[in-house]
Amino acid sequence: MKTLYFLMLAILIFLFNRCSEDGPTSPAETEFKLNFINGYNAQQGWVILYSSDGKKVKKIKQFTGDAIVNFGKVEKSKGNFTIIFNRIIRGSLKFNYITSYISVPFGEWTFEGNDYGLKGKMSVDINYPVGEYDQCYLGTSDYYDSDALYDSSSSHSFSARDVYVLNPNQTMSLYSLIFSLARDTAYCGWLLNQPYDLGKENHYIIDASIPLPPLTITSDKQFDYILIQAFLDDNLKKRIRLFSDYFSEESPNQIKTFVANSFPAKKFLIHTEYNTDNYRYEYDKIANQVPNTINVPNSTIRADYNDILKQFTNISITGSADEIKAYWVYFTGSSFFIWRIYAPHTLQTLTRPTLPTEVTSKLQHFDGNAFGSPDISLIDFDTAENIEDVIQMINLSNKSYYQNHNERFEYMYRIRQ
Repeated sequence: MKTLYFLMLAILIFLFNRCSEDGPTSPAETEFKLNFINGYNAQQGWVILYSSDGKKVKKIKQFTGDAIVNFGKVEKSKGNFTIIFNRIIRGSLKFNYITSYISVPFGEWTFEGNDYGLKGKMSVDINYPVGEYDQCYLGTSDYYDSDALYDSSSSHSFSARDVYVLNPNQTMSLYSLIFSLARDTAYCGWLLNQPYDLGKENHYIIDASIPLPPLTITSDKQFDYILIQAFLDDNLKKRIRLFSDYFSEESPNQIKTFVANSFPAKKFLIHTEYNTDNYRYEYDKIANQVPNTINVPNSTIRADYNDILKQFTNISITGSADEIKAYWVYFTGSSFFIWRIYAPHTLQTLTRPTLPTEVTSKLQHFDGNAFGSPDISLIDFDTAENIEDVIQMINLSNKSYYQNHNERFEYMYRIRQ
């Protein structure tokens, strides 16, 4: 009898433990917080959190300027949300950004801007050896300028203009290139981390006296734009433009340029683009020196589009991709509206989420039907496999954007209706 009692007790204990292990448990919770810093948002903004299927608005949080938007603990590890923010570019143009994320990991996200407020003015005088040159080129922390020069000269001036972007430490860096492609002649000079007095006109003088040999860059694909930049710090945040050129008629796959090997760059960024009526690509390569050759990936994307439903269907990718991006834009008055969606590359259907009227009614000039024919892109990084990796690199990491990869490729398919 005693044996039977202990046997029944053992069975009850076993069943109780199994019920505890296999029975319902509380869902895992993940914190969802968004940090907007360094001028990412200028005025009013919103974050809209959707249900897991993306069809229902769960929460709306409003914020102003740079801020922390905290949703606290959420039940899912992934979800869908939309950010609406804006920037005032170059003093007058207002850019309204609507960015939607589909099936992405929650966590503590960071969105870093570049402090686009007006800082003051700047003028630059450039001195160089007497000769005949095609062009004088100026790169700065804020922008670049170039002037055609078809005469013998030994100096050139860039008159005062507004400055909106400085180095992170509030200094100014400058680079000048004077060259003649026909004569294979070029000189350069630079000033780095120069003091800048906010609110004033700052004047700089550059001696472009360092001779440069020509450099030929060959790509396995045509391009109609090339950009070469140098990173000035280990975090790869401070950049300066060394050269850029558009090719409006016959796009080459080889160009001749001039780059200073002695320039104190931590790394270089080489960017090429190619545009047609049906597609465009852009390719970034980060390297220790400017390469002689560029090999552009062959990946492509195609899709159909339903303008009534605002929906992409039959999305197909050839080659490699980490994520897909949909893109709409329209312009009204002095305002641009740009709507982007980032989503997993495995999706075959992608629908633009609905914005609640309590938000759109506060967006001046907003018209959801005014967005033109959309584009859809694939994006592929050399250090990622999927959108989770991309979000981890860009938004959930302490590293700066360009520290997380060496190559980035985007192929955009243009929907024409």
